[in-house]
Amino acid sequence: MYLLIYTGMSVTKKIVKVSKDKQPKTKVDLIKFIVNDNINNFDDTEVIKIINNTDDNKYLTKTIVKKNKTIKDKDTSDQSNEIKEKRKYEKRSKSVIELNRELYNDNSKDNNYVKDAWKTLDEYNIPNKEKFTIISAHPGHFVTMGYDTGSLKNPYWLVKDKDNKEFYIMYCFKDTYTYFSKEEFKEIINPAIDIYPTWHFHTTGYIATKSYPNHDNTMIYLHQLVCKKYNVKERDNLSVDHINQNKLDNQHTNLRFATQSLQNENRGKRKRQCNARPLPEGVTHADIPKYVVYYQGTYGPQKKMRNWFCIEQHPKLEKRRWEGTKSMAIDIKEKLKQTKEKLEEYDKM
Repeated sequence: MYLLIYTGMSVTKKIVKVSKDKQPKTKVDLIKFIVNDNINNFDDTEVIKIINNTDDNKYLTKTIVKKNKTIKDKDTSDQSNEIKEKRKYEKRSKSVIELNRELYNDNSKDNNYVKDAWKTLDEYNIPNKEKFTIISAHPGHFVTMGYDTGSLKNPYWLVKDKDNKEFYIMYCFKDTYTYFSKEEFKEIINPAIDIYPTWHFHTTGYIATKSYPNHDNTMIYLHQLVCKKYNVKERDNLSVDHINQNKLDNQHTNLRFATQSLQNENRGKRKRQCNARPLPEGVTHADIPKYVVYYQGTYGPQKKMRNWFCIEQHPKLEKRRWEGTKSMAIDIKEKLKQTKEKLEEYDKM
């Protein structure tokens, strides 16, 4: 059976071959066949006439035209809703920007949102607090774009250690704080008018952001941003090295450009440093051999926590790293055991 269909204002012929087992036997079956996805294969927006061996041409044509009109109305409605949502989002973003302006004005704490923001500072437990004196504190900024719009991020503290050295401590994630020098305050906290990048803990163990101005939503790492400030020349063959091996210590005095061999040498000479991110219960730094790195992060819309181990910088690695299982159904000690077994395989190669 064949259906000869005239479509579009140009009255172009379209022939549809129908297999024997799918041939419409009744008027209702024929309507279903045409109205369903079979007719949607054509680019034309209106069916003018349908010819087949029944007398239902006029009725069928009206049915198809009505369906196409419904689709057009739906598309128009979707576009309208999209515009409304966009305007609503822009309005919300503007209101959040105004909140940030008040938050960074020390003389303005009349807004209840701003008052509540300042109160949140009491909720944070800064690690090694006994080693320095807090000079001042700030609750951070309200996010102006994306999924977390309106939420408060990146509170920071200006502190002074026992050697009277002043630097900043910034909260990035649960139990994760990064250090940076006073000289980098502008670049890290407020690099442009009304723009406050949201810094987070990346799965690589570094601090990063995708909301830095004029970078087209690309990932910017805090240690690279700081190091390039003090090293203007292009160094394509070099990467940034944390001298004390603490990826969360991003003071410019702790960063340098180095070749990969120099970084490997630095890792080999030093004992494993106690990272600001604590290890899970039952695992100590002494349990983790060279080339093995512990990670933890969130996944999914509910931001559930998970942890895992990686093997990095091993001379026999073909890829950048080998990653162990991230399943939370497996005990952390078992994950470490599996990683050590994999490390032994690389050592024997």
